[in-house]
Amino acid sequence: MKAQLQMNEKIASAKKIAVLQVSTLEDSLFACEELLKSGVNAIEIPYRNQEFFSLSDSCISEIKKRFPEILLGGATVINPLLAERAFSSGADFILSPGLNEETVLWCREKKLPCYPGVITPSEIENALRLELSVLKLFPVENFGGISYLKTLKGPFPDVKFIVSGGINFENESEYENFPNVLAVSGSYLLKGIKK
Repeated sequence: MKAQLQMNEKIASAKKIAVLQVSTLEDSLFACEELLKSGVNAIEIPYRNQEFFSLSDSCISEIKKRFPEILLGGATVINPLLAERAFSSGADFILSPGLNEETVLWCREKKLPCYPGVITPSEIENALRLELSVLKLFPVENFGGISYLKTLKGPFPDVKFIVSGGINFENESEYENFPNVLAVSGSYLLKGIKK
C-alpha cells in the first residue's frame, strides 16, 4: 500500500496525464519531449489493440530509459496478463477502464500502483472493499461531468478520482480544481504536438 500512496501523491502533483496512443516508437519519444516542455510529466500508454501490444511494450520500455522523470502508466489494462506486460516493460502504475479484482490483486502482489475504472456507486464500494480510494472515473462527461462528481462527493467524501473521457482544454481547469479530482487524463494534451 505504501507504493500506492506514494504514487497517489506523485499523480496529484502532476495534475495531468496525457494519453499517448502509440503509432511509432519515434513519434512517441518525440511526443514525450514535447509534453515535458509543456509541463506535462505523466503519460499513459494504452493497450487498446492487440496488433499494437508489442509496440506499447517497446514504447513503455524506451520512454522509461530515456525519460526517467516521466510518470509512466500502462493503460486500458483489462486483465492481469496486460498488467504483467506493462509491469515487465517498466510501467510505474496501471490504469484500467473497469474494475477487475484479479488485476487489482495481481498489481497488489507486485506492489504496482493501480487505478481501476469505475462509474457507479456499487463499483466504488467494491473498490473501497479492495482498499482503493483513488480511482479512474470513466467516461466522466458521458455521466454528467462535474455535476456527477458533486453527487459522488456526498456518499464518498474520501474518494478521489483520475477523471477521463471528454476532458479538453476548455473544461480541464474546472475538473482540476474540483475537490475530489486527483488528476485529469486525456489525449487532448497532445493536440498541437506535430513533428
